[in-house]
Amino acid sequence: MGIKWIKHEQIEVWADRQSAQALLPKLIAKLILATNNTVEKLYFPHDNAVNLSGFDGVCKCKYSSLFVPEGDSIWEIGTDKEYFSKYQHDIKKRTKDTGNFKKQNTSFVFVTPRMWKKKEGKGKEDFVESEVNKYDWKDIRIIDSLDIEQWLELAPSVAVGFAEEIGYSVNNLMSAEKYYESYAKT
Repeated sequence: MGIKWIKHEQIEVWADRQSAQALLPKLIAKLILATNNTVEKLYFPHDNAVNLSGFDGVCKCKYSSLFVPEGDSIWEIGTDKEYFSKYQHDIKKRTKDTGNFKKQNTSFVFVTPRMWKKKEGKGKEDFVESEVNKYDWKDIRIIDSLDIEQWLELAPSVAVGFAEEIGYSVNNLMSAEKYYESYAKT
């Protein structure tokens, strides 16, 4: 793994900020692009566009990576403290309405900046396995704060930018965006 600059506890504290809802999809899109070089399609509305109807994200990759499935995937993202209720609502809603996607050929990915705790007496991996059988998706993935922490380790440039966003300095490093802003002012 890479350098751990952001811990899952910091992600969970950030999730309580109002801005997190608008920025989490942008963070996920950046992480996908930074860690999977076979992205063929990527759509993650963020900022003011998070309230658009439809999927929170759509991705298509030629090959899978640690957190991104191969092929088509639809993503639902929520900062809710009651993440399990959000998950249940989203999986049922998307199972009924897959848009132009066929469940058997599409992965469903749920992202929460909260730590996933045992549900229905099962750990996350066992729970996901039972959900795949129950809902008949190609795959179901749940990405929680622990996963986001690990994902940020794999993408240091994204981690530096995210650290700035949450008000945390990383060894006096500066994201490319922040560097450009400071350079443009001179």
